[in-house]
Amino acid sequence: MKAVIFLFAVFLSFQCFADEKPAPVKVYCFSEATEAGFTDEDAGFYCYQLNKRGKKKKSLVVVDERSDAHVLAEFLGTEQFEARGEATYFNYGLAWTPTQNKNREAAIIKVGDFSKAFTGEGINAQAAGMLIRQTEEWIRENRETILEKAKK
Repeated sequence: MKAVIFLFAVFLSFQCFADEKPAPVKVYCFSEATEAGFTDEDAGFYCYQLNKRGKKKKSLVVVDERSDAHVLAEFLGTEQFEARGEATYFNYGLAWTPTQNKNREAAIIKVGDFSKAFTGEGINAQAAGMLIRQTEEWIRENRETILEKAKK
């Protein structure tokens, strides 16, 4: 009986010291087009992927109402540009990368009066992935400050 009580006491002490999982940062994701009631495929993809990555990392969740959010994430748009071909020299010779059409995507994060812009560049979904990774990492790194400002 003493052993059972001892084990129960040890179990309770471990429960007291167990780390609580931090609450995710709530993000309202939008674009100028979606705010006006239009559909925006690129913004929808950005918001979906941001939510998916945030849930996986348990750092953020995309909410449906602006008033519920700690952070506003505005997708600014996608622009296409032509990247010039380039030569890369290796020990065994020369490699040529041809001229390619690439995408540049941009978003801005707003927390109260503070805002920070992000851009992603690459071929097709590469640009979106880079933009989403930058956004999620910045939110994760600044989590405490974001939640503190949200309380005010």
